[in-house]
Amino acid sequence: GPAGGDKPPPEEAEINFLGCFAESQLEKVELKYYGEGNAGSFNAMYWHATGDHVPYFAMARHGEPLGHAFTAHGFVHSDEKPKWGIYDGCGTRCQDDPNRWCGCSHEGSRGFPNPECMDNENEKRFAVYKIAEAPPSAALAPENATQPLDAAAAATEGGDAVAAEAATAAVAAS
Repeated sequence: GPAGGDKPPPEEAEINFLGCFAESQLEKVELKYYGEGNAGSFNAMYWHATGDHVPYFAMARHGEPLGHAFTAHGFVHSDEKPKWGIYDGCGTRCQDDPNRWCGCSHEGSRGFPNPECMDNENEKRFAVYKIAEAPPSAALAPENATQPLDAAAAATEGGDAVAAEAATAAVAAS
């Protein structure tokens, strides 16, 4: 499993639901595939995305908490409208977090039906999430005083080399 296992994401993590997308809308995206129980586990996919150093993850689960899931580096069309919208939910709730949608994959012929999307055989609806960057002010907040206050060190810890370079340049320029 992922580094964080089944632990929920840290409380300060901001994870936004981007909508309910068709598989065809994900085709041009660089994806890393995670199958089996990952599709039913919001927590596991958060930690997979964190471990892969990417902000996006997507899930389409069967009625059973199994299915298809991906982490992704970017979304090719950030302005693309999700085929099934944002506000009507997306398939089935996650096994480990009933407040989150885990998408829908109906493959009845393979013995993996999902009653939430039985309109078409092999229909997949991917619940797509984006992990937001932590606001830079967080490193300076008093409750995080144990954290390094050096922006470059904080950015490097997060594995974000670009932010680290920018922060180093900003420190050098000041």
